[in-house]
Amino acid sequence: MQDEKQNGLLIVNYHYIRDARQYRYPGIYPLERDAFVGQVRWLLSRFKPLSTEEIEAFVHGETALHEPGLCFTFDDGLGEHGWAAREVLEPLGVKAVFSVSSKPLIEEKGLMVHKIHWLRANTEPEKFRKEFMSLVPKEWLRRAEEENIANAAAQSYPYDSRGFASLKYMINFQLPNRIVDDIASEMLRARKVSESSFCRDYYLSKSEIAELCSKGHTIGNHGHSHTPFSRLSEGDLEREISDSLSFFSQLTGKEQTWVSYPHGRQWAIPADAEAFCRRFGFKIGLGLDGGWNKREGSPYLLNRINENDLKKLFI
Repeated sequence: MQDEKQNGLLIVNYHYIRDARQYRYPGIYPLERDAFVGQVRWLLSRFKPLSTEEIEAFVHGETALHEPGLCFTFDDGLGEHGWAAREVLEPLGVKAVFSVSSKPLIEEKGLMVHKIHWLRANTEPEKFRKEFMSLVPKEWLRRAEEENIANAAAQSYPYDSRGFASLKYMINFQLPNRIVDDIASEMLRARKVSESSFCRDYYLSKSEIAELCSKGHTIGNHGHSHTPFSRLSEGDLEREISDSLSFFSQLTGKEQTWVSYPHGRQWAIPADAEAFCRRFGFKIGLGLDGGWNKREGSPYLLNRINENDLKKLFI
């Protein structure tokens, strides 16, 4: 590990930073605010935070690092990310990368993944499973049965019960995102939660994003709808990226040159990450495979480590 650190770049990624006690059930697995502050200070005591320009030069082979480099990133454009920037990072002189999906800002509709998280965290688990399954179109239930979903789910989610493993496999790998999104929206409506109010409570506003940019942070692309890029047709992918690029260019006055792949795992990333990035003008592509980044790695598929996995990296 020491050899990797010596001339490498560590990118730490954050999602939820909030009090877990506000949720009755599992579904959202946040990092507590005090723990976030502790992580930031611990990391800064050991590694040098780099600017986006320094990172681009390093990963594109133009310069070398003489001490371990550090970058903070935040995915999804969640409301608490504004707090993290204002109250924690900026007083320490640290700039970060905030990768934001444009759908909540343009359409005032929540991202499917967050609606599912919220519903799970506020619904008794077995009730959630039964309610969700009752809303799945019958033709998709038949397809799931034909693929022997229980066996496939057991391999993907060995720590979940058989019923929940099957449900998670169906949501993440079988059902089209639009169907899951429609089901999640219907479940929100049943709880008298409007999509517009959900977005106001959950995400950064346009003005907050513009302010982050004006303070020197980088606003990265995260697609329009947070759909895995690997699941989109050529035409849908073109719209997914172009619409969000156009929106953020107008909002911030800057072109986006960093992209964070939604979901971040190999199954969700375009088969040719370099060709994808060159097509849309991205200099940097961010995945979610943990570990350090070396100078000889691909700048179009950088490693990141999630906040809850930090301890594993330094054992």
